[in-house]
Amino acid sequence: MPPPDAFESPRRPVPCGQAGLDLTPRPSFASEALPLAVIAGVFAAAWFAVSPWGDAPYIDDWVYARVVESWLERGWPEVPAFGAVYPLTQAAWALPFAAAFGFSFVALRLSTIVLAVVGCGAIHLTLRELGVRRAASLLGALALALQPVFFGHAFSFMTEVPFVSLSAVSLWAYVRAVQRDEPGGIWWGGAAAVAAFLVRPLALLLPLAALAVPMGRDGWRSHLRRAGLPLTLTVGAMVALQWTLPVVFGPLDWANTRTENLRWWFTVPMSDYATWTVEALVQAAFPFAPLLIGALVSRRHAAAALILAAVMAAAGLLVHPLPDAQTWSLQEFTARNMLPGVVPPARWGPAAVQGLTALGALVAATLLVVVARGWTRAPGGWGRGEALVAVYGLLQGAAVHVLWLYNDRYYVVLAPPIALLAARAVDATRAGRVVAAALLAVWAVIDVTGARDMLAVNAAAADAVRALEAGGVPPWQIDAGYTLNGWRLYVHPEHLPAGGNPRTDVPRVTAGAGARYLVTNAPEPGATVLREIPLPRATWQATDRLYVVRSP
Repeated sequence: MPPPDAFESPRRPVPCGQAGLDLTPRPSFASEALPLAVIAGVFAAAWFAVSPWGDAPYIDDWVYARVVESWLERGWPEVPAFGAVYPLTQAAWALPFAAAFGFSFVALRLSTIVLAVVGCGAIHLTLRELGVRRAASLLGALALALQPVFFGHAFSFMTEVPFVSLSAVSLWAYVRAVQRDEPGGIWWGGAAAVAAFLVRPLALLLPLAALAVPMGRDGWRSHLRRAGLPLTLTVGAMVALQWTLPVVFGPLDWANTRTENLRWWFTVPMSDYATWTVEALVQAAFPFAPLLIGALVSRRHAAAALILAAVMAAAGLLVHPLPDAQTWSLQEFTARNMLPGVVPPARWGPAAVQGLTALGALVAATLLVVVARGWTRAPGGWGRGEALVAVYGLLQGAAVHVLWLYNDRYYVVLAPPIALLAARAVDATRAGRVVAAALLAVWAVIDVTGARDMLAVNAAAADAVRALEAGGVPPWQIDAGYTLNGWRLYVHPEHLPAGGNPRTDVPRVTAGAGARYLVTNAPEPGATVLREIPLPRATWQATDRLYVVRSP
């Protein structure tokens, strides 16, 4: 880590005469009302463009939906044992939405959208604290909003958006405290971090990042004296919660599995971890291509990034940024992959894949150049606020490896640091900001079409299940894939046959396939097709229909 003086901001306030008065304008909610309104307006427009009215779960959000449903029914939250986290903040936030509009996945995703607005607003305010121009700060916030994994999950009740949004609020408070030399902000950052911890335990890394970067200009002793108490209490509260939550709500299967898997960490060759590091870097950076390509307008970034990308190509480190079966792939936004039946390859040809692979290397190289130039105090280099953000990103990147979280929906925890640092880089040139804005418009089209189709697939599968049940088929005889089976049969085991156990008997959740009726992507040989379901919202996705079939 650079010495403490390397964290002094190149844009620090200029003292006025002997009094040392700080005349630098400070951003506030009032001064930033217009860009914050733009962020809210983007999500409002997205809500109507996506039209998310289908009452069906998405990926794992059936687990977290049960916490809200049980809280409404019993006055106390039940956390299903199948899960890996205790999403109490997320459930408490969603509770009034579900109470006001009635429990449904529509009400739950509305609560997530509102949290997404809060998180993106925090990104804008953080960039303003770092001295970034208003236009570039807004671009940074919109880059998070339109990051396809973040955007898709904003129309769900998954934990990604609540965690990222609360983390962004915590980062804003910590950065504000560092930039303004106001220790009181550390308390607010800690409160937001604890709220994020009650969505995902990885929020522990927020106070650790704040502890690693000294506040003010008086060195480490002063930093520990002023910030040590709130940071220590924040970490202590998280440790206490980590011990208490399993006692109060019961242990979690996936949390225990991840803990047990730690013993295998050193059995994997370091060469594999090196390969996975490159893959994670490319797949985490690529969704921020609009900002990072905008940064390439600056020649000082472009030359170094092109050289580094060429080195990656020569070393055989080219990685496809949108592999199949992740949240954002050339196949879809993870809906079909939750259903039975193989999803065919994307309609895009090998040439498109090769082009995206080359672009992914360039985007990842640009991110590395932006970080390197900021860290080494190049012209326009970082102050302590940017260093705090970067340290948090490095800690989250390390956690990806420690816990083997190799999927783009886990990389979304890296989104706030990438958005903040990339937006700061694109602030350098007006042309870069124009390029970033134009590419974000392209991302918006991908996002809306991807999310519309994603929700339509889930709703069509749910409708097919309801039609089968209305025709007299018992619920346990219907295999509608991981997500719907989890909600219908694991969370609501009353739909299992007499003597059925959700911990062992739910198809594609706790048991292998076995139901006679399937809602599938493609009929198996010998199956009888009962119905073809067109998917009119499909555009660039791999398929445009589902099938209801009966096994032989």
